[in-house]
Amino acid sequence: PCFSFHVCKQCKQDKRDVSAANFSLHEAHCLRFLTLCPECDEPVAQKDIKDHQTEAHKQLNGLVRGRQSVPGLT
Repeated sequence: PCFSFHVCKQCKQDKRDVSAANFSLHEAHCLRFLTLCPECDEPVAQKDIKDHQTEAHKQLNGLVRGRQSVPGLT
């Protein structure tokens, strides 16, 4: 987390604010191990992306295919 007395940058991969002093190392780690889910734009471990897409989006995908409505979603 960034505190008011630190200079921070936002990581594009996981959308976190990271201290500028640690940013290069943080960004390298994210680029190597994380990917953005193309459906929800959330960071997910590369090794878990298939499970994420199957499980996290299973209900939404089934509803879209079945043309059912989801309360709160348009």
